[in-house]
Amino acid sequence: MPDFPIIDSHVHLWDPTIFRMPWLDGNDLLNKPYGITEFHAHTESVEVESFVYLEVDVAPDLSLLEAQWAADRVREDPTLGAVIAHAPLEYGEQGRAYLAVLMTLSPLIRGVRRLIQGEPDPDFCVRPRFVDGVRMLADYGLSFDLCITHRQLPAAIQLVRQCPDT
Repeated sequence: MPDFPIIDSHVHLWDPTIFRMPWLDGNDLLNKPYGITEFHAHTESVEVESFVYLEVDVAPDLSLLEAQWAADRVREDPTLGAVIAHAPLEYGEQGRAYLAVLMTLSPLIRGVRRLIQGEPDPDFCVRPRFVDGVRMLADYGLSFDLCITHRQLPAAIQLVRQCPDT
């Protein structure tokens, strides 16, 4: 284990008693709460200076609530340094209303992750409205976390090239 404090830049916490997460269906090992207590139990041998919460693919209609819930975890652990939330970037400019509300939830909201790894179209992330959605994140000072499979890598490279300010 490292003998220096680390920043854990990719932490997932969830509570299926609060939020519907279809990907947990049939998975008895994971279909239970994993919160701050469990995070500390799994990292007790490492000094975690700060951590970043990443959205956990809750049902889309619950994603703003998830972002608020995640930001509220700072009350349990002040080492929560940032939250990367879901946003429907495929709506392009129509996503501004969503982002405006997202930004009011907490100053801990620092970025967006829109899972594209499960999209059947390998070029999903270079559709014009999606590119517009990623570009507009810069207007809010938000980063974008890519989550892709190998077959989506060429399109992801194109996306990055088209969004130099995000």
